[in-house]
Amino acid sequence: VVLSTLEVAAFFLAAVYLPLADVVTYYLAGPIFVTAMSAIFLGEKVGWRRWTAILIGFCGVLIALRPSAQTVSLPALIALGGSLSFATLMLITR
Repeated sequence: VVLSTLEVAAFFLAAVYLPLADVVTYYLAGPIFVTAMSAIFLGEKVGWRRWTAILIGFCGVLIALRPSAQTVSLPALIALGGSLSFATLMLITR
């Protein structure tokens, strides 16, 4: 419940300061985090093809965000924290 509340609060807080497209882009990186964290914390078998897909997906997120000074701001870190909260929630409820 705490992670879910934190994730939703982070989304809306980040949406106040960032364009909605950027916030959604951070949140769409959630499955990338879930796959990477499941290999690290749950011991899931993730082959080289999936690791390659994770890297390509992460590069896609970077391209969609068009890195700038605004990408490394506090609202961007809030959106990233919300995305990580969502990913952690998905791992815990597995």
